[in-house]
Formats: sequence, C-alpha cells, structure tokens
Amino acid sequence: MTVTRVESRLVGRKDIECTSRVASLPDEKRKPAFGERLYPLVYAIKPDQAPKITGMLLEMDDSEIIDVLESADALNKKINEAVKVLEENNLT
Repeated sequence: MTVTRVESRLVGRKDIECTSRVASLPDEKRKPAFGERLYPLVYAIKPDQAPKITGMLLEMDDSEIIDVLESADALNKKINEAVKVLEENNLT
C-alpha cells in the first residue's frame, strides 16, 4: 500500500533555522523536539499510524531526521518504508 504523497514544498529560511536549533539541543531534548516537528507532517499523510511511524522515524540518526524534515520526497520515502514494515509485521 502506497501512502498519499505530500507535495514538495520549498524549505524556508525559518524552517532551516528551526531545524538547526533543534539539532543543537542536548541529547535528551533533541528527539522530543524532532518528534514535535515530525508528528504533524506524518499525521497529514497517515493520521491513523502517525504515532507509530513518528516513533520509527525518531529511531533514525539525527542527520536522516533533518533530511526528512527538509525534504518532502525524503519524508514520503521514509513513511512508505515504515508503512511497509508495519504491514509486513501485521502491525497496521
């Protein structure tokens, strides 16, 4: 099952600055801050699985999370991968 695709958007200076600020946070605050940015994006595509998929995305390295936050194509790809894993493990 392919998820609905999010249209590419231009990443504004404000988005990049916010992502940079999040990336500079201490470890214990970084993942929750990334989660706050990721969840609405995932929810817009897969609302019923947003909590699980967001958790899966937060297991990635910080650099991959930043890529997903800055690129609609990367976000769509990772969400599709997560949905596939959930389906293969009957967790949908």
